[in-house]
Amino acid sequence: MSAKQIKQAAVKPIPRTSVSGSTFPVRRSTKKDEIDYLRNLSRTLHVSNSSKGDLPQLTFSNELDVKLYALFSLLVKNFVQTWYVGLGFDKEEEFIGELVFLFSHVCRKIQERISSRRDEIVTSLFVDLPYVLEKHFRSVYESMRDCEEDESWGDVWMRKFSDGLIEEEMVDYRRILVDEIVKVLFPDEAVQSGITRRFLDGLIEGVILRNVIESFSEPFVIWEILGKISIKMQECGKGTTNEDEAEHATEQDHTQGKKTEQEHVREGERYHYSLLHRILNVFIIDERYQMDSGKWLRYCDFVPLMSLMNFVTCWDTRFPILVSIFQVTLQLLMRITITRKFVNGCLKRLIFAIVNEECIGSLVDSMRGMMFPRDEYFEMKPRYVPTSEKELEKVYQENLKLITEWLTNGGFSSSVIFGRSGAVYEKAHKVMETFRHREVNLVLLQRVVDLLVLMLLPELA
Repeated sequence: MSAKQIKQAAVKPIPRTSVSGSTFPVRRSTKKDEIDYLRNLSRTLHVSNSSKGDLPQLTFSNELDVKLYALFSLLVKNFVQTWYVGLGFDKEEEFIGELVFLFSHVCRKIQERISSRRDEIVTSLFVDLPYVLEKHFRSVYESMRDCEEDESWGDVWMRKFSDGLIEEEMVDYRRILVDEIVKVLFPDEAVQSGITRRFLDGLIEGVILRNVIESFSEPFVIWEILGKISIKMQECGKGTTNEDEAEHATEQDHTQGKKTEQEHVREGERYHYSLLHRILNVFIIDERYQMDSGKWLRYCDFVPLMSLMNFVTCWDTRFPILVSIFQVTLQLLMRITITRKFVNGCLKRLIFAIVNEECIGSLVDSMRGMMFPRDEYFEMKPRYVPTSEKELEKVYQENLKLITEWLTNGGFSSSVIFGRSGAVYEKAHKVMETFRHREVNLVLLQRVVDLLVLMLLPELA
């Protein structure tokens, strides 16, 4: 791909300023000017004497493009520019231009896949993923039950349920998987070029996929994620605000003074109108969220999801009559065309309300923070790594306490879900214990990755 073709693909400007060499900032700015800070990372892709001032468009969102280019810039700096120090200036510029084109091509290709396979995504997330998770949890509990006193349940699980996979074999498998992904997503010129293809395989598998999977397979990492989710859910439940919002509210009170009674009444009316609008909006399915009638989920498709929920909450044994009534009612309603259309539309809208621009941007930021903590050099290391069983147990107990507090403070909802306060601790302990062994987590994550890949690239099946 020539420089002229790259410029033709450029449809969105990212302003350029004078940047000396390839110097990256070593710390992140505040949230207020974060986008400008990220643009500064991306500007290192430009050459000062070049006439090109634009970068190709990646997605539908300029802000998301900036975040993606910031991550891409750090990858280029750490894994491309360091390899090509001995090359001439023009050659390095041309090669980086090629990478920019490939990166934009893949991003647009993935976006096209998501847009064209929205219905299949709903099926994968509501049918296939619950099935994989429930099967995994049941196999873990079975291993816990069957293990002897002198062995760990992780060894039993690996022997009975890992399909004979070991870490070395999964590394080889990921190489093959990435090689097939490159064939599908990248243009023919890159696939036919042996050097470019090996470079892409090494970058995707060796730097991104392997490090992400291996990092998230660590037990303490999963426990800390569960603990942070519990904190976030508690804050949402209490309706807490951060310090900046509280300070802003205080300033408004001082500047505007106390609100009159009439203003309070108007605010109450606006709140109720807004609440009514949200309730009515549930029953209005936009054309964007209509699923193809041939791909509508039927009652039998919800069996894995209901089985997973029953497995977690034990509703089927605690409330057998109510669960039976619910299942029969749902089965009858799903035979009605308008009900099936409504349910499938709601599920599709739910998925794409969660997986939005903000969610994807947060994921990109997390990947950047995980791989480049100081936005400078590749440092794929957790901030805190337990070095002994005692430290690992401390992380376990701290996050178990957070999860238990969140579930216990649910009041009536937690009593309905778990039945009694003692069951909260028992269920939280079981969930935490499920992720005790790294090898087991590694197999689970690889299976989830396989599911997500097949969701977008069914030709790899």
